[in-house]
Amino acid sequence: MNQEHAPVSTDQANLYVELQNYNLTEKLERGTDYFLVGDIKGVKYYMSNDETWGGIMAVSEEHKLAIDTMFFEMDDMEYPDSDYAQVVHNGQMMCGFEAS
Repeated sequence: MNQEHAPVSTDQANLYVELQNYNLTEKLERGTDYFLVGDIKGVKYYMSNDETWGGIMAVSEEHKLAIDTMFFEMDDMEYPDSDYAQVVHNGQMMCGFEAS
């Protein structure tokens, strides 16, 4: 792993900026901090190489936002038309059901 600890920001814009200092890769490889596990409607999902760092991170490059989804698996978010997939609503990322 490249970094020694998980990102700590709770503000979504600041977390996005903080994640730019981490090694985000398309697949798990040596030195990876987070690796890509999904891409749903323009939101990319990254899992840490270390579960103690928290859940899957959702990243919107378009909106420059990131959030710890608190999920450790993609199953609920990948389901077609899932209400658990992350969306951007009023400038914040959240589960689809929270934006309804």
